[in-house]
Order: sequence, then structure tokens, then C-alpha cells
Amino acid sequence: MTTVTPVSSNDAQRLQQEIMSEASRAFQILLENLKEEWKRSTYKEETEQEQTKENIKDKVKITIGGQEKDANQLTWEDYGKLQALTQKDVGDNSADLANIKVVQTTQERTLLETNDKGTVLTNTLKTPSPPNITATQAVSKALNKLDDSPVKDYLVQVNQQLSQQLQQQQRLLQESQRQLQQLSQQLNYSQSLNQESQKINQQQVKLLQNYQQLQQLRDKKDPQGWQKLGTQLKNKVGQLWSSLNQWWQQQNQQLKQQNEDKHLAVNLRYFAKQMMGTIEHQSQLSGDKYDLEKNGNVYQLKSKQGGLLMKFQDKGVLGIRVLESNLNPQQKQDVKHLGRFRHDSLFLQNNSQFFEAKTPPSPSDFTIIQPPSPPSPSDFTISQPPSPPISPINQPADLERTKDFEQTFQGLEYIVNQKGSDLNEINRNGFDIKTTNQGQNIMISRSDNGQLVASQSNNSQIQISPISTVNDAQQLKQIVKQAVTKVNQLLQQKKTGIKTSKGR
Repeated sequence: MTTVTPVSSNDAQRLQQEIMSEASRAFQILLENLKEEWKRSTYKEETEQEQTKENIKDKVKITIGGQEKDANQLTWEDYGKLQALTQKDVGDNSADLANIKVVQTTQERTLLETNDKGTVLTNTLKTPSPPNITATQAVSKALNKLDDSPVKDYLVQVNQQLSQQLQQQQRLLQESQRQLQQLSQQLNYSQSLNQESQKINQQQVKLLQNYQQLQQLRDKKDPQGWQKLGTQLKNKVGQLWSSLNQWWQQQNQQLKQQNEDKHLAVNLRYFAKQMMGTIEHQSQLSGDKYDLEKNGNVYQLKSKQGGLLMKFQDKGVLGIRVLESNLNPQQKQDVKHLGRFRHDSLFLQNNSQFFEAKTPPSPSDFTIIQPPSPPSPSDFTISQPPSPPISPINQPADLERTKDFEQTFQGLEYIVNQKGSDLNEINRNGFDIKTTNQGQNIMISRSDNGQLVASQSNNSQIQISPISTVNDAQQLKQIVKQAVTKVNQLLQQKKTGIKTSKGR
């Protein structure tokens, strides 16, 4: 059985004093070690600096301010410039250190160099700065150098406790700063509310004074004063209402003008892109009344006298920005009329204000087909849809395209006659087909840009645009052929249904 010997209070105090004395002696040893380490480091650094100076004097070529210097006869100013340059980073600039160059002659290696403006080009002598360490890290590093002992364990434990307390105090400090910032924000908000409240109170005081003045006038039964004050108030209200109404009208007029200018600019941009796209390296269009110029994404519409009528910027998906507009009503009407160019391929034949019809298609470029003979009923029998005639192998492409368009328009007339109403087919495989006057007027255009492909007037005369291709004609013929087949199927079903109902 283990015997436990009690320890008196005097013994405990004596043991504690011994531990503290041992700890004090350990700190003294630690301090002495730190001093010795510092002296050795300082002496080593000074020795290395002296050796570096001697090596520089004997083994380097020095040029300062464009003049070569003797390494053994440098002035204190020269030493100061070289010492300052060794502390600079590459890219730093100092006019006092211009035109300095230090070359190691043994290896032909540049150690220091600046240009004529003092910008550091090379610096291989700058010593790295010592790492920044905290006090806690310094104490821990010093304690690690002590020999293992109970005193060292005690000191390490005390250091850890102090570190934890320091971290806790830092957290409390951060929380206090955060709360102080919140209180400052609340104080600023309260001050702003107080200022607003003071303004409201001042307004209320003014209203109360006005009310009291009115009350006094009423009590005195002074109709002239009451009427005078009422007239003044009425005039002020009328002036305010008139100003607001005038401002509102100006804003509406300005907004209306901006929208109108933007629509006109859209017409000009579309016209310029279509026409300049057909002419290689074209950046200017000239007509009888106007010139249209393009510089990058900026367009300018000018009169024949050189006056700027409209200037706008094409911002792509962001739309159009009108920079300047000086159009008179007649010029606005001309630009608005230019919007018909989207759907009328013959527009340029009758309108030369914006473009002289030299390069664009002339009337002779449009293929005009004489009215074909009216189709016989056998061509569109209900039981058998019409099939296009097979063109001979040697037949020219234009003749084949013409025949395809003839069959296309015949099929469209047939569909309109069977349906009893006009067609309005949008985006049929990239084409828009519209008829009016019971199929007498037919227009076929492209769905993406509205360009006219072919049309048939009420006198059955067919016009084919030069932009149409043989492929367009073949596609349209197949589209109409399928539509005729579908109409015949519906008619056949309807006819069969009528016979069945009569048999019953």
C-alpha cells in the first residue's frame, strides 16, 4: 500500500519559489542566448557587407551618371546611390539614380542597371527582407531551444494560455469594432431622420401660419382680403399646372420625335445594308436628292448640297442610336417612303432620290412572262393532282425556272378558286405567299428579309425578280403541288361524305 506524505504549506511555498526561480533562470538563459545570436548575426552581416564592398571594388566596373568610376575611389555620394539602388525593385523609378550600371567583370554579368529616367532594369544585390513573425511565434521559437524539463513544460503551458487569451481578446476587439460600426450607422440614420423631421416641422409651421392668416381674414370678414388671397393662390396653382402641362407636352413631343427618328434610321440602315451588300467595297450611295455614307457602324444622310440631315449609329443587337436629326417634313416623308423598299423589288425603278439605278437591277433584268393560257378543268381534276411536265435535258435553266413559276401560280389560282377566299401563308419553307382579289394578285417573298421573289398581277402577267433562283422555283413548285394534293384530298373526302349521306 502506497503511503502519501502530507505536504505543509511552507513546503508548498518553498517548492513554488524554486519553480519560479528556475523559470526566471531559464528566461535569463533564453535572453542571453538571444543576445548572443543577435550579436553573431549582426557581426556576420557586417563582415559579409565588408567583404562585398571589397569584392565590388576589385571585381566590378561601375558607371554613375554616364561616367565610369574607379571602384577604389568612390565618394560617399556614389556609395549612397549604389546602396539606395540595391534596395530598389526592378521597375522602380527614381530620377536621382539615372544612368547607373554595375557589371561583374569576372563573369561579364550585370549586377545593377538603370536607364536615363532612373527606372531600375536590373538588381541582383537586393537581400530578401526577413519574415515577419509575431511575438507568440518568437517566444515559442525561443522555448523550443531549451532542454526538456518540467520548467520548460510549465513555460510552454503558460505561453499557450496567454496565446488563447490574446486570441479571445482579439475576437472581442473585432466584435466591439463591429458593434461600434453598427452604432455609428444607426446614429447617422437617426441624424438623417432628425433632419427630415425638422424640415417637415418647418413646413407644418408655414402651413399653420398660412391657416392662421386665412382665419384672421375670415374673422375680420374682409371679403377683399379673402378674395385677393384666393386669387393669388389660384394664380399660383394655375401657373404651376400650366408649367407641368407644358413640360409634359414637351416630353411627349421629344419622345415622339425620338421614336420617329429611330424608325426612319431603321429604314436607312436596311436600305444601306441591302444596297452596299450587292456592291463590293461600297461605303457610299448617291441619288438625285440624297447621299448616304457609312463609316464603320456610323451612317450619315446628307443633302446634295452637303448638309447633314441625319446621323445614327448601328449598335447591333442593342438597336440604333440617333446622334443627330435635321430632317424637314418632306425629307422625313421621303425616308419613310423608303421603307417600301423592303417588299417592293421594283422600288428603285420609280424612286431615284437615294440611289441612281445603275448597278441595281433594271427593268430589263426582271423576267416578264406573258399571260399563259387559262388552265383547263382537266389540269386540276379532283382524282388526280396535276403533275409538272418534265423539262428536256438540254432546256436552259431560265426556261425551266419560268415554267416552274408558271405552274406555281396556276396551282395557287386553283387553290384560291377551290377555297373561295384569298391565301395568307406565312413561312412555308422560307417563303411567304399572299393573294388578293380572289387570287388575281399574288406575291411571293422571302420570310427572313421580305425580298420579293415573284408576283402575278391582275392581268395574269408574271414578274420574276433577278434574286430568285432555279432552286427557289423548284421549291415553290413542290410546295404548291403538295398544297394542291391536300386540297384535292379534302374535296374528295367532302364529295364522298355527301354521297354517303344521300345513300342513307
